[in-house]
Amino acid sequence: MIDYLANLEIAIDLSWVDMLAEGNNYDSMWFFFIKGGWLLFVIVFLYGAWLLFVFTQQQKYGAKQTFVFLAIDVPKNNLQTPRAMENVFSILAGAHSPLEWGEKKFEGKYQLGFSFEIVSIDGFVQFVIMTPTGFRNLVEAALYSQYPDVEITEVEDYTKDANVTFPSEEYNLWGADLVPVNKTYYPIRSYTEFQEEFDKEMTFKDPMAGFLEIMNKIGPGEQIWFQIIVLPADNDWMHEGKKAVGKIMGIPEKVTETMLDKVLNVPLKTLQLASEQILGSPLNEEKSAKDKFDINRLTPIQKNEVEAITRKIDKICFNCKVRYVYFGKKEVFKKGLAVSGIMGAIKQFT
Repeated sequence: MIDYLANLEIAIDLSWVDMLAEGNNYDSMWFFFIKGGWLLFVIVFLYGAWLLFVFTQQQKYGAKQTFVFLAIDVPKNNLQTPRAMENVFSILAGAHSPLEWGEKKFEGKYQLGFSFEIVSIDGFVQFVIMTPTGFRNLVEAALYSQYPDVEITEVEDYTKDANVTFPSEEYNLWGADLVPVNKTYYPIRSYTEFQEEFDKEMTFKDPMAGFLEIMNKIGPGEQIWFQIIVLPADNDWMHEGKKAVGKIMGIPEKVTETMLDKVLNVPLKTLQLASEQILGSPLNEEKSAKDKFDINRLTPIQKNEVEAITRKIDKICFNCKVRYVYFGKKEVFKKGLAVSGIMGAIKQFT
């Protein structure tokens, strides 16, 4: 048998490599195509057609949706705490609609959301909620449950009046999407972190005061649009937060063993059992000492991170997109106030 293998010769034809090197690009592409490369083109074409089909279905679904704009006016003598608005968002999370794979791909359905907007037109500030028509009753019920005296008025889409094409000889514009600088599971600062004790009483410093003051400062010919688009989220992101907490605290992640893993671990477990019998369980003792967690080993920064992440994953959250637009006539355009001022007011939340 060994002699047979020694005398065995295997012939591999590599002449096609020289042919490709000597030929032109057209010959090389044709050779690749007729030798099975056409299958790759078919796969790419079918995948592209599938993506186009899904996108088209989503466009059709979106075209069927209607939205309504609601102006929100809360009386100045309102005595509710900021927690009331947190309760409003908890109610709006009821708009979450888990979709089946077929609904998303063949019917083009996707999660509908809301847009919470603060608008200043010529210095007049207004709070607006854009909601799908089907969720209007949900929005109104959520607001009235926490703010019984709130005034809700249906208004027109304010963006329709801004019929300007940029670049423009008359107007300047500045706009941006605002994104978090850290991972999703890290929270921004909430109202609880703007409370402080003064004269044995808890006082609350409204973080929106500076933001709204700047919006009030602009004048005729200027507009500021601040929009937070929110979509009820699944809970998948929470698992990433829990993993991050475990990593910071040095807690090993639990791994689910497959049947193959169990079979391959038999020799290791046999060795561990023998060690326990002969050496008095040194492996277990070493593992226990290693896995023992001591919170005092965490630095102050790590403790704050663990508390912040834990506090966020305990909340009902949304997928969000934040947008800011400022535009005005060139003779009154004040970028230093409306851009730098707003960005400074937003940074206090990071």
